Amino acid sequence: MDRERDRADLWRLLLALIGGRRWTLLSALAVTLLAVMLELVPFWLLYRAIDTLIGTPQATASVLMALAVWLVAALALKYLAYGIAYLMSHHAAYAIMAATRRRLVSHLALAPLSWVNEQGSGALKQSVIQDVERLEAFLAHHTVEVTSAVLAPLCVTALLLWVDWRLALAVLAIGPLALAGASAFMLSLIHI
Repeated sequence: MDRERDRADLWRLLLALIGGRRWTLLSALAVTLLAVMLELVPFWLLYRAIDTLIGTPQATASVLMALAVWLVAALALKYLAYGIAYLMSHHAAYAIMAATRRRLVSHLALAPLSWVNEQGSGALKQSVIQDVERLEAFLAHHTVEVTSAVLAPLCVTALLLWVDWRLALAVLAIGPLALAGASAFMLSLIHI
């Protein structure tokens, strides 16, 4: 019960620290979704190129050139979207870090001098500088990367279901088999 309460308190604290930067982080996540969807465009274009080569070989040169232009545009937009998402998440993270440090220092200013002396300058510096610095990696990087890692398989699955539901089921069936194989391999390494 204490762990659940501690976890809830940590989430409340994190949401309080995020404060006014919530919309910036949510916008970064929305741009990340756009980038993930743009990652799928080259695969769709490859599918279209193969379909064109199989279906109408006489019109391939002009169609393939158009698909190549779309491919370059999709890749450029994907990298631009990821860049914007990282820029937004970093901007929010540094603002949150600055606000957190101001909040900590204002609390330290009100702390009893005897308590401040007991803590020592090294521990206080660690709390205000280094511990707060850890927020940057979580907020600036993990928000984009974890969102991308979660959304990419979902978007791929949706695209596969749209293209051919049998292909999607075949691909999805491989996941648990690969996980079982990797687990068996790791267990065999442990027993060696």
